[in-house]
Amino acid sequence: MDCWITLNFFVTRECVEFPKPNPEPYRLALSKLDLPGASCVAIEDTITGSKSALGAGLQLIAVTKQQVERARLTAVDNIVENLQQAKQLLSDWI
Repeated sequence: MDCWITLNFFVTRECVEFPKPNPEPYRLALSKLDLPGASCVAIEDTITGSKSALGAGLQLIAVTKQQVERARLTAVDNIVENLQQAKQLLSDWI
């Protein structure tokens, strides 16, 4: 099942006082969407983005082939190598 939401906003570094790895960017987006973090999934490729997403209470899929980055992502339960694998993991959750 494919599910898409069209967004009418962007959250950029200029929108927040504390950018990633602080959770503020994700919290701002969740506030604009009026959604709880636990009902959303972030897809990130770095420890910086992952810390931000997890700090905001989101579920997380990390996508990277880089061994150095994979070694840094110790708090992440779901690490895949490409977006196709992330899509499969998402469909398994639905």
